[in-house]
Amino acid sequence: MEKLIRKTVGEKLHFLIFERVTEEESVLTIATLLTSLGHEVSIFISQKIDTLIHNCLSHIRIEPVILPDELSNALYIVDDFINKNPIDLIFFTRYRADSFHEYRLYKNFVTKHQVCSLIDGYERWLKNLPPIKFNGWKIVQRSPILDWLFCKLIANSFSCYFVSEPHVESENPLKLLVQSRLNRYVFDLPFKVMQQEYNPVVNNEIIHFVIPGAVDKSRRDYFLVIKLLTSKELIHKKWKLILLGRPIGNYGEKVVCFCKEINKRLKYEKIIIFDHYISKTLFNKYMLLSDFIIAPIIPSKYKYGKDSGALYDVFLYNKIGIINDRYFYHSQLIEKEILLKYRNKAELRTILISIINKRFDVNQINKRLDKINLVFGIGSYMCFLKSSINSVFSIDNK
Repeated sequence: MEKLIRKTVGEKLHFLIFERVTEEESVLTIATLLTSLGHEVSIFISQKIDTLIHNCLSHIRIEPVILPDELSNALYIVDDFINKNPIDLIFFTRYRADSFHEYRLYKNFVTKHQVCSLIDGYERWLKNLPPIKFNGWKIVQRSPILDWLFCKLIANSFSCYFVSEPHVESENPLKLLVQSRLNRYVFDLPFKVMQQEYNPVVNNEIIHFVIPGAVDKSRRDYFLVIKLLTSKELIHKKWKLILLGRPIGNYGEKVVCFCKEINKRLKYEKIIIFDHYISKTLFNKYMLLSDFIIAPIIPSKYKYGKDSGALYDVFLYNKIGIINDRYFYHSQLIEKEILLKYRNKAELRTILISIINKRFDVNQINKRLDKINLVFGIGSYMCFLKSSINSVFSIDNK
């Protein structure tokens, strides 16, 4: 694998993070890790993303550059900055071209500079045939095919890649596939970083479950959880469910309407729902209020090591996680020791009943906390990232 070329002099490297659409958490996490290692970081983001994380960036003393909406103007601004300020590596926290024109703009930019792109899924980057999705009346959607094509055409132009992965030196299947097919260095970079020691407690008399993230049928099976909780044996028990994300498409609207009917029938808000984008402040408020994070992920959507943000939220917000056992790409992953896992509807029902009826003992996971904190603490990521940067830039470890 080719090494990267150092553009700056001195001990510090200069990194640039570029993001126009989403992935504000990745922007913040990468910036936090790199600045903690003493490197210089410049950030170019949209106004929307700045609104979400500006205060957090100010905390690590970064003043971002706000990008214009037009891609050609955005890349021109970054190009101009690089001409005046040598940059060692640019991070694309998500590459997406919406047209051939945008693809050509990105291709020209990536060819000129050292760029590290997120590889966020097998279907977009590595699948040999494009994903076929249908609109109504079985009309093939054009956008997923073009997205796959634009990823395929540009994949070999990036200098290196990263995968969203909570384990350092991982055997993430997506990472291994990228290394073998594209023959480039692949960083393990977490989506979010735990800032404190993991030691969850259950504080509420009324148990609060939360499912974080957009209500989208391509990600999670919401009806599995909702129908179990609203069954005759549990509907009147002491619990609340928070769907902490806006609804996406017809499926999202169906979930919201179903929950509204339940609340209407009960004459109080048993299920907390949202119909709009949730601010970081509001998201944090409800995550901290909750006791258990449920991740009813659809395993086929997370194959090849694709990451779920809910796993990071378990450690970031110090909560107990409930997750589909088929999510994990390896049976020996350490987090499996402290998460509540289910393989089917019956096992999830047993877990929920145990929690709601106060038969679940949080002390059963306490014996493994030291190991968890060692693996998922920010110090572990900083140490590994330093070693990775030194390796890819051929810098002597000190």
